[in-house]
Amino acid sequence: MLLKRGFPIFTLRGNLFLIVVIALMPGLMILCWGAFEERRRASREIEVNIERMVNLTVAHQERLVESVRQLLTSLAGLEEVRRRQGAACSRFFADLIRKYPSYANLGATDDKGDIFCSAVPADKIFNAGDRSWYQRAMEEKDFVAGDFQIGRITKKATINFGQPVMDETGRIRGVVFAAVDLSVISRLAAKAKLPPGATLTIFDRRGASIARFPRSHQWMGRRA
Repeated sequence: MLLKRGFPIFTLRGNLFLIVVIALMPGLMILCWGAFEERRRASREIEVNIERMVNLTVAHQERLVESVRQLLTSLAGLEEVRRRQGAACSRFFADLIRKYPSYANLGATDDKGDIFCSAVPADKIFNAGDRSWYQRAMEEKDFVAGDFQIGRITKKATINFGQPVMDETGRIRGVVFAAVDLSVISRLAAKAKLPPGATLTIFDRRGASIARFPRSHQWMGRRA
């Protein structure tokens, strides 16, 4: 039956339904708001955890780099290095990497880039003149970090650091270098407690992947 002007009559069931919906709306709004707030808190917690993990990883890397810098500064002052006594220098460096396995190699070059000292035995003289760590150490006359590389002597994935060797007049006589095994950096990355499904990737200054956790060799050296 219709009212005048064609408006339908609200049935008892319709009225009851409307009353129930109106009664439930505040509760539904509170429930939706609670779900939104819970999701927002969870998202913020993830952001805080990620920031904490990044800061922790950066701190680990900074300590590693500082330890390399201190070591190379000491090695650059050795008589065996300054006088280019290859055999004695190589023996001493070999003893060091046995004590500190995080280093894939320790060595020294002359001012032409020829490697006259290497902890890892080499079957010939290799030249490092094209390596970024050598070029930058010679140009900047300071401790420098290189880029991702596969060592010509070690055949391992490493990142190398260089420190110039200066004579009494301030002229550069060569460069001492440390090749850090990238598996060490990967182990440091593994200490970060990642949320399920997350990955942590560390890049060198040119954007090449030098460490990833969970570990994946196919990512090693890949540019971002």
